[in-house]
Amino acid sequence: MSWRGTKRAAIASVIILVLLPVMVALPTTTGISVLNSPIVQAATGIMPSGVGNVTTSDATTDAFQLKTWTGQGLHWIFYYDNVGGVPSIECTAFPVNGIWSPPITIATNTNQKALFNSGDTFSTWYNYTTNVFYLVYVNNTELVYRYGSLSYAGCQSIAWNIPYTSVPIKHAGARWPTIAVNSQNNLWISTSSFDSNNYCHMEVWKDSSGTWSNVMDINTSSIIHCHSMILPLSSGSKWSLVYGDDSGQDPLSVSTTTNSGLSWSTPALSFYPTTAPFASAAAIGDTTFVLYMYGNNYYFYNVTINGQRGIQQIVASLTAINGSSISVNSATDEILVIYANNVSILYRVSTDGGVSFGAPKTICGPTGNASCGPDTFAVTASHYMTALNYTDLVWTNSSGPSGPYQLEYSGIGTSQLPTFTTTTTTSVTSNATVTSTNTIPTTITSGTCTDPEVTTTLTSTLTNTIVVTQTVVSSTTICGTTVSSSSNVSTSSTTASSSTYPPRSSTTSTTSSSSSTGQLVQYLVIGIGVVVVMAIGSGLLVLRRRSHRQKWPQ
Repeated sequence: MSWRGTKRAAIASVIILVLLPVMVALPTTTGISVLNSPIVQAATGIMPSGVGNVTTSDATTDAFQLKTWTGQGLHWIFYYDNVGGVPSIECTAFPVNGIWSPPITIATNTNQKALFNSGDTFSTWYNYTTNVFYLVYVNNTELVYRYGSLSYAGCQSIAWNIPYTSVPIKHAGARWPTIAVNSQNNLWISTSSFDSNNYCHMEVWKDSSGTWSNVMDINTSSIIHCHSMILPLSSGSKWSLVYGDDSGQDPLSVSTTTNSGLSWSTPALSFYPTTAPFASAAAIGDTTFVLYMYGNNYYFYNVTINGQRGIQQIVASLTAINGSSISVNSATDEILVIYANNVSILYRVSTDGGVSFGAPKTICGPTGNASCGPDTFAVTASHYMTALNYTDLVWTNSSGPSGPYQLEYSGIGTSQLPTFTTTTTTSVTSNATVTSTNTIPTTITSGTCTDPEVTTTLTSTLTNTIVVTQTVVSSTTICGTTVSSSSNVSTSSTTASSSTYPPRSSTTSTTSSSSSTGQLVQYLVIGIGVVVVMAIGSGLLVLRRRSHRQKWPQ
């Protein structure tokens, strides 16, 4: 190469070396909006999971008293057991460290004044919106209740708002309580009791800012055991009471109030007589849905707020009928009916408010993928489905008439899942802090997700100016169901640190690659700059040659 070429290359190299760091260091800001549509799959019958051993077949009785819920990303079971000779109410949750948590005693005969002798002496309720769990049990002439917030850490971390508080009732021998809370956080309790003639009564009590009052006392004028279930309807003043007895000779009754119990409608009777403990009920809006047994059939019907009965239909025909439960999704009008005999548990789903039901599906039994055990007792489900149409189911089985007994659980996800969209928005500037937020909206297409843990945030601190592409994958527990989403976002860091919240139910991982749109743009800018610089260098060289020709003509 001649000295002229060497000089030209040297000049161009100097200019490039001066301009290149400037071009590389130019801030690059990118606004990215990515729509992700995670596909949520749900089984039509999850194989049962053995939770643990119990000492009695009454651990989860009765179905209408509601002993299982989903909240704070965990599945909860509340059951009766005899622990070290002391009758107790126990709690377990899953997954805590990947397993069902060891039982935690939340009430006993010794440290709370109680007369437990069966699972049917207590009832629970859970408000998904406020994350408040309610418990009531009976003690002869009193109702004893307590409430508090569930925790993702499990049973030992329930944050109780109040100590156990007693409510005196009108009669003695209280039994078979139920508890419910409506959307206005009004707390009501129903219970059975017995007067001096040993006649069974059904009492209903309501709380008004800590002051309790009786709003119903039905005297059955019979020594036969009676049972009731209180249900909230669409507003604070509307309630439904479903009640009946053990005789198998009398019908169920449904009575409603629209004025907070000042008056009640004439009872709407079931079409056939039944045994009340094997019946169950739930409500959507102002309609009460009832599932009960007569002969070898399970019957389903509804009752409106004005006491009108809907059309009755047979949803199942089984021998040795042994309990039922209903779970509803008030946002989608979806109804799940669960029914059992002594060896099988099955369910059917309605997506049109109970007008019709899909084909029966087996949870466990001789014709299913899993065995229920030779003797199945006390099948009870969560009253409300989660927003992702998930229902908890728990029951007790036995290897023989006198045990040993096993607590069993199954989760049921129906096929009618809601669809929803997540949005990831990221703003990136070199040598700055980058915040990428992936939010699953609380309002989704087919319902409202009330689990508060619906936001995952990734925060990365940039440490250099090399532009890379990060693939952000987020997994979040939403109303008891794990969903995943992913997005590609341009950032300016190869050593970004990340943190997630909440740490229990949300995990975020980051992987990097060497190619990105931002990278190509910067390389293009650099390339154009090099071309410009070389063009300028070439122009200078031409001018210098012309100058040389004028001074030293050849």
